[in-house]
Amino acid sequence: MPESAPVTDWPMRLLLVAGMIALLVFIFYLMRRRWKMLTTRSEFSYLPIVENAPDSFVPTGVVSGLFLGTSPASNWMLRVMSQDLGVRSRATCQWSPDGLFFTRQGATDVYIDMGLVLNVGFGRGVAGTVRAKGSVLVIRWQLGEAILDSGFRADTSEGHLELMELEKYVEEKLGPIS
Repeated sequence: MPESAPVTDWPMRLLLVAGMIALLVFIFYLMRRRWKMLTTRSEFSYLPIVENAPDSFVPTGVVSGLFLGTSPASNWMLRVMSQDLGVRSRATCQWSPDGLFFTRQGATDVYIDMGLVLNVGFGRGVAGTVRAKGSVLVIRWQLGEAILDSGFRADTSEGHLELMELEKYVEEKLGPIS
């Protein structure tokens, strides 16, 4: 019985697979290097962040959802990479008359004192992330000389309604926003 020709050249196939794996590892290395460079050379690397809420912080409301990140108020497509502010992560948003506290998974917690909050409203997105119209709570706040926008999206419609109550509460506290 005649033999069929070999279908696969195994050494060449293994060489191509190893080459593809090496190319992917190199691409991931470059991505990681760029990420590290952005976090260390960020124009916002000087910003001080309070990682934990003060001991006197007692939340009056809690909503679980997604922290979308932080961007400069002048450019919603740019992420503030320093100090984990630009990291998208699962989070719970807690608030009280003292401030807002985002407890995040896999990233540094963020506390925003109510005295730093300039505006709270609903928008389409922040930090390069776009969602449905009016589904992202955007908190505009001042940290040092920088004015930042942080975005949070609730997991459920009930949570979204609670965030709407938070927006009304902050507007009452800050007065009319121009």
